Amino acid sequence: MKIREYDSFSTNIKNLPEGEYMTETGYSQTYAFKVIKRTATTATLQPVKVEKDPEWKPEFVSGGFAGHCTNQHKQTWLYNGLADDTITVRLIKSRYCESDKLWGSKGREFIANGAEHHYDYNF
Repeated sequence: MKIREYDSFSTNIKNLPEGEYMTETGYSQTYAFKVIKRTATTATLQPVKVEKDPEWKPEFVSGGFAGHCTNQHKQTWLYNGLADDTITVRLIKSRYCESDKLWGSKGREFIANGAEHHYDYNF
């Protein structure tokens, strides 16, 4: 059994404290969570709060509905603490490969070993 995770720790959040993190995969956006409690088959997560990094500026060109952001894959964020709420995720069967497992809860899926925040400017 293989658990879905980044090959090596991955983040685009500056000043992120050390610890274990997971990334929720949305339709086209991702959200970072800190693992605050773990068992063999469950993990309790707390959302990471972020704010825009003033060093990263989106670059838009004409196209799409109102424009197309050409550098959104390079976006960075600043760590701004943890939100008060929590979510418990469990190891579930992957819908991509029968022998794989991933962390999930009520239709939400998470990738272990990373804290990626991505806002889709082109959606």
